[in-house]
Amino acid sequence: MATFQRSWKCENVIRTFLCANNILESPPVEKLSFPPPDGQVLWVDFESPTKEESELLTNLFRFDMSAVHVCVEPYKCPMLEDYHDYFLIATHCIKDFKDRKVRFAELDILVGKNYVVTYHDEKLKEIDELSNRLRKDPDILQRGSDLFLSELLDFIATNYLNAILHIDRWINELEEKALTSPTPELMTSLSNLRRVLTRIRRIVLQQSDVLRTLILEGHIFISKRGERHLRDAINHFARVLSIIESDLEAISGVRELYMINISNRTNEIIKVLTVIATIMMPLTLITGIYGMNFQYMPELQSPYGYPLVLLLMAIIAGTMLGYFKKKRWI
Repeated sequence: MATFQRSWKCENVIRTFLCANNILESPPVEKLSFPPPDGQVLWVDFESPTKEESELLTNLFRFDMSAVHVCVEPYKCPMLEDYHDYFLIATHCIKDFKDRKVRFAELDILVGKNYVVTYHDEKLKEIDELSNRLRKDPDILQRGSDLFLSELLDFIATNYLNAILHIDRWINELEEKALTSPTPELMTSLSNLRRVLTRIRRIVLQQSDVLRTLILEGHIFISKRGERHLRDAINHFARVLSIIESDLEAISGVRELYMINISNRTNEIIKVLTVIATIMMPLTLITGIYGMNFQYMPELQSPYGYPLVLLLMAIIAGTMLGYFKKKRWI
């Protein structure tokens, strides 16, 4: 199943990246000039901040209280808020997927003319990958906040894609089990995977709608190039949605395969029991006749009566078995 929650278990970290002339620096947050002057682009990342560190959003960065509230409080749905000088995107990342369960973590992104501020309560793979790439290639920040946002969204979409491909392998494993050893637990696993995929699909659809709204409404510092990159991010999410739809169809196929396999096994059992019952019918008739308490039954006085009756019963049973095999009923 899929879960969403805020967590305060990881160590709090504030990372700063200031890029000017393709030179990357990491000044202390208290020495930052905000907003940065022209020619500089800033990225500040809040990872599991304390209450005092969260107050920097208002005291240092002067963000609107409603924007800060979105960052501090959990929101289950992706959203977009425009504050004229900047905008906020509340998105969701896949934190981990273990034991066929997926857990999400919220990532809030505040984007201004030449700065990006990210806020999250848990350590996120996407942020770590982006920061590592930034250290190798400062140009991805120097190009502007809109293009840097697109890079971050690409990492988020890639992580979704990796999770979906992982779920693909789970579905293939369940398909093998449906063929070889179908059990009631298989249906439970399929139902759980279906709920997970439905949850991921809903979030990805909402995040795609948020990006489409951003492109449609536009913003003063979203360039044409930035719009193209945002459309690329939408296409990446669209690919994730396409695979999810295929996986949901595959789950339905595995469910049908399971039901067919169970039905075939049930039919085989019923067929065997029917053959046994059919063979026993004439044998039961014979034993019933010779079990009657009549005084004069010549066969009962014959020394060969008992073996002859057994032989007759064996011949009848063998004949019926041969007939059933000839008809390919067994």
